[in-house]
Amino acid sequence: MDEETLSAADMPFTTTSASGHVTPLTARVSRIAADNRNEYIRLALAYRSDLCHCYLQCLLLGTQWHGLSVCLSVGDVCEP
Repeated sequence: MDEETLSAADMPFTTTSASGHVTPLTARVSRIAADNRNEYIRLALAYRSDLCHCYLQCLLLGTQWHGLSVCLSVGDVCEP
């Protein structure tokens, strides 16, 4: 996507979970732009990877999955 099209799209610097929750990827940036699109892709992929890792850890340890924030709060259950 070229810079002009990307700016016109005015897309937020967030990702959406499978359950529909919108998650900001950083507090520093609010919109995707040409100069930060690579960072957006990197952070979005990292978010998904951490989410999958956390879910699998919960399954392997027999912990009920209540979402990433709950799993992360347990600490020893999930270390993405």
